[in-house]
This record gives sequence, C-alpha cells and structure tokens, in this order.
Amino acid sequence: PDLFSSDEDVIVQEKIHGTHVRFGKAPFVASTFFKKLKKFFGLAPKFENVYGSNNVEISSKLTYSGYYGEDLYGSTLHDYDVFSKIKENEFVHAEIYGDGIQKNYTYGCKPGKHKLIIFDVRILQEDGKHKWLDPDEVRKYAKERGFDMVPEIWRGKFNRDTIAKLSEGPSVLCPSQTVREGVVIKVAKEYDNEQNKKALKLLNEQYLDDKSNTDYQ
Repeated sequence: PDLFSSDEDVIVQEKIHGTHVRFGKAPFVASTFFKKLKKFFGLAPKFENVYGSNNVEISSKLTYSGYYGEDLYGSTLHDYDVFSKIKENEFVHAEIYGDGIQKNYTYGCKPGKHKLIIFDVRILQEDGKHKWLDPDEVRKYAKERGFDMVPEIWRGKFNRDTIAKLSEGPSVLCPSQTVREGVVIKVAKEYDNEQNKKALKLLNEQYLDDKSNTDYQ
C-alpha cells in the first residue's frame, strides 16, 4: 500500500474479472523435440506465435486440457485474429471475460460468448530486456491494432481515499454488471525499464463481501 507516494501521477483503470491471457510473436526457440526437428531440417521460422495463461505457455503443448475443459485461450485469440494484428517481439497481456469465465461476471455476454480486452503491452528489445508501454502508449497501441482496452476511470496525484472510492460502484465496461470487481492503479509516467513499472490492484469491498463470487486472483 505504500508503493506510491502522494506526489506521483497515477492512472486508475477498471479491473475486469476474467482470466489473464498473454500472446506475442517470439523469437523461435527449439525447446521441444518437435521444434528441434524443425530446426534440424531447416524448417524453423525466425519467429513463432506464442500464447498462454498467466502461468502456463499453452502454445508449446501439442494437447491441452485446462481448468475450463478446453483451450479457451487459443479459441478466443483465434476469434479475434490477434496474430495478424501484432508485430515481431510484441507481447500483449489481456483479459478474457464472458460466459462461464467467472461466476456472476459475464459483463453482458450471451451464453457461450467470450470477449478480449487488453491492459498491458511489452516489447522485447535488442538487449534482451522488455520495455513495458505506459498506459497512454497502450491505449494508442490498442486503437492502432484494433483491440479493446480496459476502461480508464481517473488520473491524478495518488490519493488512497480517492482511489478507494473509485473501486466502488458498477462496472464502467458494462454498467449492468452492478458490482465492480475493483481497480488497478498504475504509474502514469513513461516506463524506463521493468523495475519502475509499478502497479497495484484494489478490490471493491462489496465484491469481497459477496461470497458467491468466484475469486481466482
């Protein structure tokens, strides 16, 4: 809670209650037997499309059976044709939300419908380090590439009381979702490196008090 000082400019975004997905175009690495064969026969590409959940690289597996009983991530990314929208060495972090993702949180999606909304982008640089785009850069990126981005709620000097109130109320993304899950607080200035990309999440007390909500944080 003391990560930000009162003189820092921050941006507050809505936290969407879904499942984290990440995807990008990564330099090809022969990390499996199949990939080693492709490299041996000169069939390996310079870059490959990769994707996964927050903790699992799903694209490296020939078969996958996850929590949702299917490759929800791959099918959603396919529906949005994401790999035609991004460039080499770009990696996007997003949320998949909708029917069956989190209990009581469909954000107006019809049965069987899932949607994608991005919140972070990082770029692999020549020195092997990642540069994270700041929130305004991510918003510009989303507009240029045809992605939806998580709603911005407020920006200004960091103030705990102000931001605590911002975590309350209905969803900005879908007002019919009457209880906002919470907010994410990010430093507004340009990120120079991985170390100063500061972010905190603050969950809505009303959301936490409702024990019927699925809470996979």
